[in-house]
Amino acid sequence: MYPNLSLFRFYLAFCVVIFHFYRDIAPQAGTLAVFLFFMISGFLIVKLLEETYKERYREFITNRFLRLYPTYLFALLCGYIIIKAFPVESLHINPVMSLPRDLNIILDNIFIFDLYGQPQRVVPVAWSLNTELNFYILFLVLSFFSIKLRKFVLFGLMLFPFLFVRKDLVFYGHFFGSAIAFSLGALYYYYKDKIRINVIVQYFLVISIPIIMFIVPILFNFSGARIIDIGWINHIIILFVLFFSFEFFLKKSNNIQYSKVSEFLGMLSYPLFLLHWVASVITYKFFEIDRNSLEHLLIGGGIALILSVLAYLLIEKPLSYKRKRIREMC
Repeated sequence: MYPNLSLFRFYLAFCVVIFHFYRDIAPQAGTLAVFLFFMISGFLIVKLLEETYKERYREFITNRFLRLYPTYLFALLCGYIIIKAFPVESLHINPVMSLPRDLNIILDNIFIFDLYGQPQRVVPVAWSLNTELNFYILFLVLSFFSIKLRKFVLFGLMLFPFLFVRKDLVFYGHFFGSAIAFSLGALYYYYKDKIRINVIVQYFLVISIPIIMFIVPILFNFSGARIIDIGWINHIIILFVLFFSFEFFLKKSNNIQYSKVSEFLGMLSYPLFLLHWVASVITYKFFEIDRNSLEHLLIGGGIALILSVLAYLLIEKPLSYKRKRIREMC
């Protein structure tokens, strides 16, 4: 749909990989990337509800299910196989990578809901899908009300991180902490026609994104996303940088080849995000390379890309045709 945005999503997914595989060079890149993912989701979900699926709630739910769950279940299966085969290595790589024994935790892992803070996650990053689903439901409910009320709620949600998150809680990942990202994305949809930023300024802002993600945290020793840690401010800054450069990412392109490559990489972003911990365990087990090294990033990143392409070919690509038919139904 938007080639620049698709390419940007792949970039963000790989920032998460770098953050988890070689954190010394990216102490905040992963958390910042997830916040930007949340903001993009806020924009896209509201756009879908307002345009493509306006008053077509069943189709919206069906399409979101096909977008999230099949690939997630594939990642869940891969995670189960790896944890079952290499339980010690899995725990070493990520302390939450263990097979749940309790029925409630098993169901949480399957259906995603209530995974935030769950100590046993077969797919460690699935907590973020839990957050996504919560806001999908919220935005779906808001779509039944007037636009004026929707905007009021969205502006109110932007205050949640500052009103309700105590200083000892993690700003990143918390429902209230994430609210500002989803709200900004949604508000951009409603006000995009009124926001006019000079093209040169937009390019400057886009260029500043990797600087904020990689260089600023190292220079200022930002490593966390707690309210008590000044580094959380970086998450707010980068959200507003994206807000005022969003128009750049929504530009169309007449270059067919660029559009195809961007769309392909954009489709890889979701499986790459889900499967990179599996690749990390494989790298540690078979190459005897521990986390936080360039070798781990290069080998593990390569394995993660291979797994992502496999997920794309087996699941994402076949389902994309089904999802397209649903979108186009009248």
